[in-house]
Formats: sequence, structure tokens, C-alpha cells
Amino acid sequence: MTYLPSPPNSLLDILYEDTHLLVLNKPAGVLTHPTQSKHCTSESLTTQLLAYTTTLSTLSGVDRPGIVHRLDKDSEGLILIAKDNETHEALKKQFQDKVIKKNYYAMVHGSPADDEFTIDLPISRHPSKRRSHVISKTDPKRREAISHIQVLKRFGTKTLLDVQPVTGRTHQIRVHMTHKGHPLIGDPVYGKTKQGTGQLLQSYQLSFTHPYTYKTLQFKLPMSDRFSRKK
Repeated sequence: MTYLPSPPNSLLDILYEDTHLLVLNKPAGVLTHPTQSKHCTSESLTTQLLAYTTTLSTLSGVDRPGIVHRLDKDSEGLILIAKDNETHEALKKQFQDKVIKKNYYAMVHGSPADDEFTIDLPISRHPSKRRSHVISKTDPKRREAISHIQVLKRFGTKTLLDVQPVTGRTHQIRVHMTHKGHPLIGDPVYGKTKQGTGQLLQSYQLSFTHPYTYKTLQFKLPMSDRFSRKK
């Protein structure tokens, strides 16, 4: 796989681009797309995309051009962008069929009991906190959520995990690990304190089938230097 450099004067970190799609490395602290609660258009990935190209899919609406899936503002790493609606549909189906593989680095508080485990618990929107999500087995609107977790390194008071989410629910890894008793370090919503500087979560590996060449494309990022900082 040839990684393409970002174009001159672009704020985007483009790892791959062809006529149908892009693979980007989203930095922490940048919104994937503007939201009603945080209308930070100057810092959103979609604003940067529109400044770079107008050839983007429209299936997710005018506020989310090209966006096939999203990353939380304070999460970083690999994200797929579709340039046309046909590509968007094909990639969306791969997500629905659970054939796209994603891996995340996550640094959590404490030390999980097992070296490898799976969390299979449905998630729904919090009944009163609209920006939060919770584990729910009774909400009729709950959605299946499955995460495979492997311990990479234990540091006593914190642990580095490799997480492979089978499903892609909003805040899935953050909610699952909080329910497990090991919230992500720095998480301002689900963490131990509400003064978090941003959860230590990085989408570092991505694998999918190109909708037109049918080749498997794989991308892997080095671990973010945020993980080596003291928290």
C-alpha cells in the first residue's frame, strides 16, 4: 500500500486517496462534523474536506459530506471518506455486514482481570443525558454492541488495551469499558473525573475491501504520543 502525502496547504492528514475514497488520520480534538451542541465548523473534519474537494458523497446529508463513519471529537485515528454515493453505499454495507475490521488502542484506569475478553452488551441513549449512552437490556431502542478486548500492557494503575469493535455504536468502547469498571483515561464524560482532557482512544488499524478493485486495503498507524504522556 502506498501512503500518499497530504496535499500542499491542506490541514488534512491523507494516508490514501483515489477517485472513489480517502483514508484520513483524524487528530484528537477535531470534530468529525459540526453538531448542534458544538458548532465548531472551523475545526471540523468536514469543513477541511470541503476546502480540499467538492467531490464527496451526499448520503449522510449536507452537514456530513463524505462521512461513512465517525470518530468522537477527542478520539483520533483512521477514518474512511467516500467521494461518491455508490462508494458510500458499498462501504456502508461492509460496516453493516461487519466485514470492515477496526482496531483501537485504549488506555484505561485499573487492571482488567482477564488478558482477553469480549463485552457483548447492548447500548442505548441515556434517558436524561442526551449526549451520553448507557448499557441497557430493557430499552426497546437499544442496539447490539460487541467489543473484543486484549490486554497489551499493564502499568499497575492503568492498562493499555487493543479493542476490536464488531459493531460501531456511538461511544461503544467508552461505555463498555466504563461498565466493566475501567473507564478510559481522560474521558470527560464517562471517566473518573469530569475534567478529562480527552479519552486516550486511537483508531490505529483499518482493513476493508475496495468497492471497485475488490482488493483488501489495510492501514496501520503508530501509537499516538498522547499515550506516553502522564495522566
